[in-house]
Amino acid sequence: MPADPIRHAGLALLCVLAFGLSPAAAQAPERPPMQATKWEPLPASLEALLNDGYEITQMVAGAFLLRKNSRWVVCTFREPGGLRGNPTAQSLCAALN
Repeated sequence: MPADPIRHAGLALLCVLAFGLSPAAAQAPERPPMQATKWEPLPASLEALLNDGYEITQMVAGAFLLRKNSRWVVCTFREPGGLRGNPTAQSLCAALN
C-alpha cells in the first residue's frame, strides 16, 4: 500500500508536539550575531603594500588578504578595462587590526 503523505505529516507534527520540540528547534542552529570589526581604510595601494613587505595569504573573487608580521589587511582589486573601462588597475585596502 502506498504511503499517505498527509498521515506522515500528521505523525511528524504529533511527535513534535509530544516531545515539546518547536519547528525552529528542528532546523539548523542560529548563527551568532555579527560583531563589529575594525575596518580602517588605508591610503596605500595593493602594490605599495606588497612593495612594503606585505604578503598575500589568500585571494577570493578579487579580494586579497595580506599579512605583515601580525598586521592584517584586506584589499579589493579591479583589473583595467572591463565594463567600467578603467584605464588602470585599481585597489582599495583596509586594515583589520
